[in-house]
Amino acid sequence: MTVDTLNIAAVVHLFYQELAGDMTACLRNIQTPFDLYLSTRPGWEDNLSRFFLRELKLRNLVVKGVVNRGFDIQPFLTAFSSYYDQYDLICKVHGKRSPRRRELAGWGPFLLKNLLGSPMIVTQIIELFEKEDGLGLVFPDYFPPIRRMVEWGSNWNAARRLGEKMNLTLEREAAIDFPAGSMFWFRPKAMECLFALHLREEDFEQHAESCEDGTLAHALERLFLNVVEQNGYCWKKVLYVM
Repeated sequence: MTVDTLNIAAVVHLFYQELAGDMTACLRNIQTPFDLYLSTRPGWEDNLSRFFLRELKLRNLVVKGVVNRGFDIQPFLTAFSSYYDQYDLICKVHGKRSPRRRELAGWGPFLLKNLLGSPMIVTQIIELFEKEDGLGLVFPDYFPPIRRMVEWGSNWNAARRLGEKMNLTLEREAAIDFPAGSMFWFRPKAMECLFALHLREEDFEQHAESCEDGTLAHALERLFLNVVEQNGYCWKKVLYVM
């Protein structure tokens, strides 16, 4: 299977409409035809549909307005997961801002650049999956200011409960890795046990958008790699742009 024959999709959450231009500039680096699943604030669907269709050459576009719960992870798991099994690879990204911490201002662009920063970067990531059938997920290495936050923190209890439902082996004292910022490329088969939870919008806390930690979304983010391993796949970090 070659890059041109892979069935590819992008799943994008855009809570900040002003980041639409930056997002389309990155997505344009996917040179092969792809489908786009876009979640956004209710009422923005039509404007963003027109914008993305004008700016990108898409095979298909699905846009949904979603409640503001669970950051980008809630719509990723509740709005579109029934579509994922038809694809070979999916890129999950979102318009990320960190207004409460100045040192994290560059985090979103850092993640996008290392996943979608150029046609060459996209091609190299896709080739990683082509060369290794057991590769389930690829994510950027850590943005330097957040390295110290790569821990369970206040998310352990929620993560443990979720882990039990998916038969994951978790150790509170062990060092962990996870795609901090929740942007990555993945094979849908590598995350099947997570999608099988059939989480709903109402499972995610209301008014959690001001929380930096301790929500269901933060717990789920820390389990992505465990899920990949549970499904029999491995994962890799990449770093193309600092």
